[in-house]
Amino acid sequence: GGGGPPLLLPPPSGTGTDLEAPRLGDDMRTAFPLFAWLFRDLAAVRALAGTEAAPAIVRPVRLSQVPDAIHSYGEALEAMRHAVQLCTIISHQTGRMRNAYALRASLIEHLVSRVLPLPLPLPPPSA
Repeated sequence: GGGGPPLLLPPPSGTGTDLEAPRLGDDMRTAFPLFAWLFRDLAAVRALAGTEAAPAIVRPVRLSQVPDAIHSYGEALEAMRHAVQLCTIISHQTGRMRNAYALRASLIEHLVSRVLPLPLPLPPPSA
């Protein structure tokens, strides 16, 4: 009965005749050729959906904690401690940070070659 293309699925039970206007949310799939790819079985998609993954928390790495110059043994100790803490933070976030190894290597290189003073050479042997 009624005009239009035939329904693929029978009307829901208990709705009466098929002359009633379809309500929002009713199954409206019809037998149009070449439109089968538009059909989406939402129940099957929802069954495959899992829980939402929590986003990874990336702690900021403040490389500015390592000073550019030091003037005492206490400042040298503090600079080395900051470098160790930063290297630890970077190593724990290796999977979430790009170039973590290179960042740690450049931090240590900066600390050893530019921040910490080089030792004085040994005095020449007296003859």
